[in-house]
Formats: sequence, structure tokens, C-alpha cells
Amino acid sequence: MYVYGTPMMDDGDQDLHRLDQALLGLRRFFAAPPAVLDGNHPVELSTLLVLDAVVGVGGGAATVRRVAEHLDVTASTASRLVERAAAVGAVVKVRGEHDARQVVLHPTPDGVALAERATAYRHARLEALLEGWSERDRHELARSLERFATAARGGGAAASDGEGRV
Repeated sequence: MYVYGTPMMDDGDQDLHRLDQALLGLRRFFAAPPAVLDGNHPVELSTLLVLDAVVGVGGGAATVRRVAEHLDVTASTASRLVERAAAVGAVVKVRGEHDARQVVLHPTPDGVALAERATAYRHARLEALLEGWSERDRHELARSLERFATAARGGGAAASDGEGRV
């Protein structure tokens, strides 16, 4: 129902509207060019995403399948992204120790250093944005965003028909 051209909303609808507007407003935060500069060298963002998947394994075997799952892309797309990361020396591909058909990915020292610089940059950006927030507010934001991200990755109900229509 509308009153004077403004939709009337209960508290739950107002919260959804506020969340919707906040997420739309974050588009600049998440919008990124296809490449960023690392010193004077352009680095494709896909390379940083591959490194995040490979370095994030924490000692386990990183594979193209793991990269595909981490990035929520097809195996063929992940394979192309891994090839690009390998071509710039961020990762190396090694045949599996127990299965020669399997390719295991390892970050190179340069790849680890790049991943560390990218993480430091993101953390500094977040630190600046959260300046003046209490530790409790930061903790609550982190907890809520983790929960939201889990739901958005498939742990919750779908909001569209999968083809971009609502």
C-alpha cells in the first residue's frame, strides 16, 4: 500500500528496504577493474582470486576443482584462470604425487608475496572504513556478513529464477 507515493512498510519491510539500498550502495566498493597495479605491474584480479583459493587451502592440496569451487565457476573457467596465474608466475602446477592425472597447484614465493600485499591492502581499506567503530560493532558486522555470505552462496533461499529475472 502506498501513501502519498511512498510505500508503507512494517519494520521488517523497512529493514529489507534498508538492506537492499545498502547493498546497492556497495556496488562501488565491490566494483573493480579487470586488473590492478602492483607496483608498476598490472595484475589481473582473477590471479588474486586464484591465489586466494590456493593460499587459503592451508597446507591441503589445491587443485583446479578446488579453485572452481572456491570461485563458484565451472572447471573450464577455473582452468583458464589458473593458466593465467601460472603464466605470470603466481602459481606452479605440479603433477599429483599419487595420481599423475591430477594437477596440484602451489603458490610461488612471488605469488605468496602478492597475496599478502593484496590482503594487507584490503585490510587497510576496511580499517579506514571502520574507523570509529567499536570492537563490538566490528564483531557484529563480521558475524552478520559471514552469515549473509553463506546464505548468498547457496545456504539460503534463491531470490531469482537463476536467469536474472525477479
